[in-house]
Amino acid sequence: MKLRVSAVQYHLHTIDRFSQFEAQVTHYVKTAQEYNADFVLFPEFITTQLMSLPGQTRTIRDLTQFTEAYISLFSNLAKESGMYIIGGTHVIEANNKLYNVAHTFCPDGQVVTQPKLHITPTEVDEWHITPGEGLPVFTTAKGTVIAVLTCYDIEFPEVVRIAKAKGADVIFCPSCT
Repeated sequence: MKLRVSAVQYHLHTIDRFSQFEAQVTHYVKTAQEYNADFVLFPEFITTQLMSLPGQTRTIRDLTQFTEAYISLFSNLAKESGMYIIGGTHVIEANNKLYNVAHTFCPDGQVVTQPKLHITPTEVDEWHITPGEGLPVFTTAKGTVIAVLTCYDIEFPEVVRIAKAKGADVIFCPSCT
């Protein structure tokens, strides 16, 4: 198995509009494409940059209002580039609970999600993030089975063993640390 992965060291800085976030993400994807990457890995909490948008003081919960735009942006980039993009993580709301969710965007338009399983004290105490359940693995057109474990999740050997037992050849880990 031979794969080329581009791991993005994302520059978090203040922005004035969503289009600046979009331009920055697009730049990293196009750079990865120039190097013929098969996969692009963005970091955990990539969309926290959107909290800097002017107009109001934003909280982690406010990031959920960008979910549709986030999914559209990364889905289109995956289709256009022909690469698998692990779009870092984005906070979503489901059943009145917040989840820190890794999204894998596939060139065929499929989006595979993996909520973070092991939540840090800050995520619990300050942001009220709920741990996810389950661990999907899926086969890519590259002939590789992948799984995604976010940051703290990778530190728990039993979760890695489960991913491997389910057939994962590669485990991607978007991380904030």
